[in-house]
Amino acid sequence: MLGNPSVDVHKIVIVSDPVPPPPPDNTNAPPGLVEFVSYAPKRIELRASATAPSILLLNDQFDRDWSVTVNGQPAQLLRCNYLMRGVQVPKGTSTVVFHFQPSLAGMKITLAGFGVGVLLCGLLALSRPRAPEASAPPATEPKK
Repeated sequence: MLGNPSVDVHKIVIVSDPVPPPPPDNTNAPPGLVEFVSYAPKRIELRASATAPSILLLNDQFDRDWSVTVNGQPAQLLRCNYLMRGVQVPKGTSTVVFHFQPSLAGMKITLAGFGVGVLLCGLLALSRPRAPEASAPPATEPKK
């Protein structure tokens, strides 16, 4: 849909997740206003004033490790316009907080790889053939 020239991405948000449609009488309502309260790498707080139930589109990259709350309540993080993130907001003024909490899967994989590497180095050290011992000169019997 994003490649279709008839789709105006300045007026339409394409959402990959199922969301309830807006009420029919509010489909052409003015968009409302959004104000940044704070913007940090792992926490973004916004104040939104919507004239109707809406989808707030944040033009930051979508990642499943982001979570979002609306007015202190957990909300569904939406994948919008293929690579951006968004959230549904109710009519009126809302506080929206996006919070990034990376999963520990990457760290666990790294630690497992490190452990396997140490184990393989240990096995390699134990299985290495030992240098032959210097042989003593053959024993000779004393002459009588």
